[in-house]
Amino acid sequence: MKKVFKPFLWLLFVLILGVLVYISPYRYLIKGIRLTYLQGTTSAHFTDWVDFDTRIIPNGSKITSLPKVKGNSVALSDTLQNMLNETESGSYLVFRNDTLVHESYLNGFTDTHHLNSFSMAKTLSTLMIQKAIELGYIHSWDDPVRVYLPWLKGAFADRVTLRHLSTMTSGLDWNENYVSPFSVTAEAYYTDDIESVMRNLEITNEPGVTFKYQSGSTQLLTFVLREALRTPTLKLKALHAGKGLNTQSAQLVSTNSSPKNTAAEKQAPLKSYAFISDFASEHIWEPLGMEANAFWSLDHANGNELGFCCLNAVSRDFGRLGLWMLNQGRWGRAHIDSAFLSQATRPYKDARYGHSFWISQETPTPFYYFQGLHGQYICIIPSKNMVVVRTGKHIKRVENDNLIFTCVRTYVSEAVRLFGQ
Repeated sequence: MKKVFKPFLWLLFVLILGVLVYISPYRYLIKGIRLTYLQGTTSAHFTDWVDFDTRIIPNGSKITSLPKVKGNSVALSDTLQNMLNETESGSYLVFRNDTLVHESYLNGFTDTHHLNSFSMAKTLSTLMIQKAIELGYIHSWDDPVRVYLPWLKGAFADRVTLRHLSTMTSGLDWNENYVSPFSVTAEAYYTDDIESVMRNLEITNEPGVTFKYQSGSTQLLTFVLREALRTPTLKLKALHAGKGLNTQSAQLVSTNSSPKNTAAEKQAPLKSYAFISDFASEHIWEPLGMEANAFWSLDHANGNELGFCCLNAVSRDFGRLGLWMLNQGRWGRAHIDSAFLSQATRPYKDARYGHSFWISQETPTPFYYFQGLHGQYICIIPSKNMVVVRTGKHIKRVENDNLIFTCVRTYVSEAVRLFGQ
């Protein structure tokens, strides 16, 4: 009897524990455990997007061709191949002069696999804000965030601007922690209500002073874009009227705005978008002639895009994003202001970071790049007219890497040595 009763008690304990977690603030842990430990991993991984709810980003019917050399005419060096193997890479692509000169897929992955960008999506979110500014949905990078998100809280909530969010200088109370399952980073990734998570946070420090990398800042930027796209004319009118702002924010609006020159007055009413994925499709994915649809992970079915991460695409389309940057915002049918790109790829408050672009200036060949968790990279090397894409499971770093990891240095330096001459 005892042998039968004991398993029953354990089952009852597990059920009670599950119910307690479900009704607690840590409900997201259930999803987190299901997508990690029950999948045989201990962390988020670049194929876990298939278990998330997603929203499609259609690529359209006009694919921009990629000139490609026949075969891989140059063999990878042992140094590079060993690094790719050691970090369990999924893909490694090299472009030069808009031509795909090398393409490798490893560990069972192919050119049709959609892989998680992780935080490379942060850079895309910034590019989408810039495009929204150019189209007239948003007035400028110096708009106060509270024009779009009046619910933002904290002692410095009225001072934070869109630029502060993009440059990671927002002063948001957020600790970017990838180890603890109880961290806000884990909660944001696995939650079924990302807006609720963000509404509970505050701007507690002076914006624009200190660089502090935070996924939460980009998620706020995503919500700014969402609101601007849903009711564009109302937001612009509120901006110039200073509605919903305190005196200090209204003065900031007055300083950075010229109502007589607003896009709302110069053009017909702007099209509304229900989702930022629709905007991404129409103004980025289709014009770039991407070869496959992309998928943006959501917090729940028909919910909000996780804008700080989780744009899932094939490797060659990641390469097209890099070529867009390499060609100063003019590639395929896609256009974005080259002056902004020049500014965005220069350091802001940290030598390694601009407007959502990572920057490596001290390497023999300088480059700037999109970077995601576990070493997802789109590296742009202007002096060599090259782009390098790498996806995979791990990074390799040493103590003095200073956030520009050993692995990305290797991916770039070996590409330059092998293909850049």
